Amino acid sequence: MRSLRTVLEAACSGEKSLASLSHKYGRKSLSYSVAEHYIRDRYRIQGGKFGQLGESGEVQHDPERGYWMDTQLGTLTLHTLSGECEPLRYYTSTITLSGIHCFAAQDDVTDELFAVISLINVNPTASGVDQLVKTFRTPIVEIESGETAFQNVTLGNVPLVGTGIRVHISLWDHESGDADEIRDQIAAVIEDAAKKGQQAIVGGALGSDAAVTAGKVGDVTEFEIGGVKPFHILSLGIAGLIANALADDLLGDNTFWVPAQNLKNFADPNLYANSIRYDPAMGGDIPLNWPPPGIEKPFNKKGALYKAFFKITTTESVTPCDPPLGGG
Repeated sequence: MRSLRTVLEAACSGEKSLASLSHKYGRKSLSYSVAEHYIRDRYRIQGGKFGQLGESGEVQHDPERGYWMDTQLGTLTLHTLSGECEPLRYYTSTITLSGIHCFAAQDDVTDELFAVISLINVNPTASGVDQLVKTFRTPIVEIESGETAFQNVTLGNVPLVGTGIRVHISLWDHESGDADEIRDQIAAVIEDAAKKGQQAIVGGALGSDAAVTAGKVGDVTEFEIGGVKPFHILSLGIAGLIANALADDLLGDNTFWVPAQNLKNFADPNLYANSIRYDPAMGGDIPLNWPPPGIEKPFNKKGALYKAFFKITTTESVTPCDPPLGGG
């Protein structure tokens, strides 16, 4: 067993005693209290409810298995009090662009359409910006009202985290601008914002801020830690870029948020099957399940009207979590 003094120093903010440790976790057993401290501390430095484990559950015990905590997206296990916690994540999602449908072109007959798409996954334990954001642009295609572009394009595989996944799309009518330059500028803004958001969550986790480990994720857009709203940074950064006129015509931009629980539900075959629908406007033969009916976001600047639809699948595969924050 690790030093009990070390556990008391780390777990108890006031009196450093066995009684205060037991009171904190509501356990009569000293071993149970110590195990709960180890598990919840490891949960914290995995990013808490915003990390790859999602929202926390109750710490449980079995003589053969040891101590463990099932979480929204995985599990944390402590086989012995002298051992190390083993965090495992369970889910990975694949995001497919079902299509972008043109209800009304901006120009008289056709638009020269392209999209810049970013997958945003603010994982506190991600080691590089390429793990937080993936940005690419589509080819430039000629499209008229009633047609659907970019059908069944796989955007990428993303490990689930408690903050869910965001897909940012901006639609453009190509005129005289450089489509690759637009992509690069958007990528830079989103990557910077995602990194700042990640750093805010990391700072909260390492600072033992209760906002990281307590309660539900809720509206992550309004989540605030240390005076910073990480996901506000993201939306403001994109808005600031879009406000600076780029050479091509912007037909609209939207960020689609898919909460972690929805993504997890798609791993259940029945829930997934029930989520699939077909939009008659897109021909009725292209499967999609996001956004749900009623929360679709139109792209409708400059007289154009477009909508984007996605198909999201989730697979369950037990995988070790990323290394903990601060080296554990």
